Amino acid sequence: MESERKNKFFKGTLYVFIIKLVGAGLAFLTQVILSKALGIESYGSLSIFLSLANILMVLPVIGMDTGIIRSVAGTDEKSQRKWFLTISLKITTLLLVFVLLVVWVAKKNIFASFKLDPELGIYLLVYVIFLTYAKILDGFFQGEKKTVLANIFSPFLTNVLKFILLAAMFTITHSLKAAVIVMLAVEMVLVVIRFIYIAKDYLKVHSQPKGQVKDYVKYSIPLFFVASISIVLISLDKFVLSYMTGNFEVGILRIFENYSAILGLFVAPFVTMWPIMSEYYKKNKMSELSELFKQSTLVIAALILPAWVTLTVCTEEMLSIFGVNASQVENIKLIMFLFFLGTVYDAIIGPAGALLSMTKYSKTNLLNNILLFVLNLGLSIILIAKIGLLGSAISFSVSKVFINTLNVIQNKRLFNLFPYGKLHFLLIGAGIPIYYVGYLAKEMIHSGTIINLIAVGVISYLLYLGLFLIMNKESAKKLLLQFKKKNA
Repeated sequence: MESERKNKFFKGTLYVFIIKLVGAGLAFLTQVILSKALGIESYGSLSIFLSLANILMVLPVIGMDTGIIRSVAGTDEKSQRKWFLTISLKITTLLLVFVLLVVWVAKKNIFASFKLDPELGIYLLVYVIFLTYAKILDGFFQGEKKTVLANIFSPFLTNVLKFILLAAMFTITHSLKAAVIVMLAVEMVLVVIRFIYIAKDYLKVHSQPKGQVKDYVKYSIPLFFVASISIVLISLDKFVLSYMTGNFEVGILRIFENYSAILGLFVAPFVTMWPIMSEYYKKNKMSELSELFKQSTLVIAALILPAWVTLTVCTEEMLSIFGVNASQVENIKLIMFLFFLGTVYDAIIGPAGALLSMTKYSKTNLLNNILLFVLNLGLSIILIAKIGLLGSAISFSVSKVFINTLNVIQNKRLFNLFPYGKLHFLLIGAGIPIYYVGYLAKEMIHSGTIINLIAVGVISYLLYLGLFLIMNKESAKKLLLQFKKKNA
C-alpha cells in the first residue's frame, strides 16, 4: 500500500513536471515576445505592474490559498470541503473590497513612484480580483489532490492563451495597455472555467462546517505573512531599482528572472509533496518522510544543476534572445551567476521550509521570513544604491541562502530530519568540471545562439545523468526492473 502511494506521488509529480515544462516554455516565449515588442523600458514597466498586482493579491487571500490545501486534504467529506471553499471565498471577497478601495484612492501616488501611467489603475484592480480567486481555487484543487488539474489551469492554459493572444495582438499594436488587457482577459476566462468545473461537483452539496471560522483563519494568517513576505521579496528589488535607477534596469532584472523561473521549474512539480508531508507528520512516519525528502531533492539537484551550468556558460546567448547585448550591462556574467545561485540553492533546499508550513511550526516559518525580509530590504537599499543590478543580485542570493540554511537547521532540531548527504555535495561539486567542459565545447563549436545552447545543454545533462546513475546504482536497477516488468 505504501509503495503504491509513493508510486502515485512520483507519477503525479511527473505529470505536473511535464505540464509545467510546457507551460514554462510558453511563458518564456511570451516574455521574449513582450520584451522585443515593448522594448526593455516598457517591459520593465509591465513587470512593475504585475508585481504590484501579485502583492495586492496576497492581502485578500490572507494565506488561505495554502491553508485550504491542508484543511481540504484533511477531510473526506465533500460537504466539509465545500465549507472550506465557501468560507475562503467569502472572506476573500470582503477583504478584496477593502483593499481595492484603498488602492483606488492612492493609485496616483503609487503609479507616480514607479513611473507608470495612472490610466492603468482600473486594469490593475480588476486584474487583482481574478488573480485572487484563481489562487484560492487552485489551492482547493491541490487540497483535493488534484494538483495536476491546478497546473493545467496555471501555468499551462494561462500561458497558452497569453502566448496566442499576445502574439496576435502585437501584429496590430505594441501598446503596454493592450498587453495588460490581454493578460487580464486570460485570467478572467480561466477563473470562470474553474468555477464552472467546481460547480459541477459541488453545486448540490450542502456545506457542513468542520471546526470554526476563527480556527481556520488563525491557522491561515501565519501562512499569509509567509506568502506576503515571499511575494514582496520577489518584487522588492524591482521596486528599489525602479525608484533609484529606472525601469530599463527593471527590464534587465526581469530577463534574469525569466531564466531563474526555468531553473525553478525543476522544483515546482514537487508541490505534490505538501499534502503527503502533512500526512506523514501527523502519522509520525518520519523515516518515510526523510526518504521522500532525500530522493526528491536528489532528483531536483540532478535536473537543475546541468540547467544552471548551461545558463552560466551561455550568458551572452541568454541575453541576445531578449534582444539585449551583454556589453550593455556591466558585470553581467557575475550578476546572472548570482541570481542563478540563489535560485538553485532555494530549489534544492527549499522543501525544508515547506515542511514547517505543513506542520504546527508555520509560525516558525513566519519568523524566518520576517528575518529574511529585513535582511533583503536592508541589503537591497544599501547595495542597489551603490552598485545597481549587482547589488540586487547579491541581496537576492544572500537572502535565499540565509533562509534555506535556517530552515534546514530547524528541520534537524525539530524533526531530527536531515536528508542531505554526500550525494548532494558530489552533484553540486561536479558542476565545476562540467562547467569547463561546456565552456570548451562552446568555444570549439562557436556557432549561433541556439546551436550553442543545445550543445552545451546536451553535454551538461548527459554528464550529470551519467554521474547520477553511477551514484544511485541501486535506485537505477530498481527502476530498470520495474520498466522491464511493465513491458513484459
